[in-house]
Amino acid sequence: MISFYENFLLFANAAPPTAETVNTLTPSGWASMLCSVGAVTFAFVWCLTRVSKRNSTAETNRPAPAEQHGEHSETVAVSAVDCDGQDWEKVRTLNDLRHWNSPKTSLAVVGMPIAHSLSPRMHNAALNAINAPELAGWRYFKFEIPPDALGEALTLFHQHGFRGINLTLPHKVCALASLTRVDVFAAASGAANTLVREENGYAGYNTDGAGFVRALRETQGVTLENAVVVLLGAGGAARAIAASALDTGCRELWIGNRSAGRRAELLAQLREKKPDARATLHEFAMDAPPPAFPAGAVVVNATSLGLRDGDPSPLPAALWQRGMIAFDIVCGTGETAFLREARARGIPSVDGLPMLCWQGALAFELWTGRSAPVQVMLDALTRPPTR
Repeated sequence: MISFYENFLLFANAAPPTAETVNTLTPSGWASMLCSVGAVTFAFVWCLTRVSKRNSTAETNRPAPAEQHGEHSETVAVSAVDCDGQDWEKVRTLNDLRHWNSPKTSLAVVGMPIAHSLSPRMHNAALNAINAPELAGWRYFKFEIPPDALGEALTLFHQHGFRGINLTLPHKVCALASLTRVDVFAAASGAANTLVREENGYAGYNTDGAGFVRALRETQGVTLENAVVVLLGAGGAARAIAASALDTGCRELWIGNRSAGRRAELLAQLREKKPDARATLHEFAMDAPPPAFPAGAVVVNATSLGLRDGDPSPLPAALWQRGMIAFDIVCGTGETAFLREARARGIPSVDGLPMLCWQGALAFELWTGRSAPVQVMLDALTRPPTR
């Protein structure tokens, strides 16, 4: 049976059928297509949202409320301390993991830095909202793990029975070597952001690309088909966004990064893994961007700039033009310079919360086998936890 994760990827990236395709369908083909459409519609009826119109006031767009199954439609109070006194907002370390002793099913987000992460707030709210005996006692935590300790950490997570892991900066690429299995999209992206526990280790998936595509569609009413995408960064999230942009039929993909080696590596990987992509690929150094980008470009900040107070924008302000869209995948740190400068010039902008929510919904399904309560997750991201 096709999983919600697979249907979500199809729904986020699929192009509409052409007239030629429809006219040549056989009766069995029609039946197959209708079954597929029905499966996707059933899987996503709970998460339809209103598409926000671009606004000339240039305020950051938030995703519209999603429809929920009846038992998930209520507002769920989010507490940072659970009934066992465990504070899931606390940043835990490798030493905490070495001495982990919890009978509950655990999940975690792993990165460095990690204090800003809103994932525990979002996922614990989702777990609390689902009245399912098999999920009783599940908890989601945050761990700050340096890159040179990731291998040991993944071994310890598996030994302690952690059901799933989210990976964030800087672990999405280097983790691949430690995984027992990698799904097709994660392999094509060269990065994994979601790990699922298996008998002998963790399987790697990537939900970033589909999360980005869905967030852009819901907040701006825009798809990437025939679009121009300017991607700043070449790390794990950038790789997934690049792969999804090619899958959805973008016309041009511009990739900027400080390291010429990393730019070349990403471009080579895309050409190898996506040989049928019709997009024209361009590259540029971050300190030497072109004098102008094509009109109407979707400009995505997938660098680490914005994670810390005082970080500058990765894009010179003079390059913003009317008709562009600014999308910053950074979230949880307040307004970034990238978005602030874009909004000051009347550019519609999207922060990282919609993408965080949609990629999180996919990860939630992979771990639990249940549809995620999206509205609860959105509420948790925009409301501080109680204590």
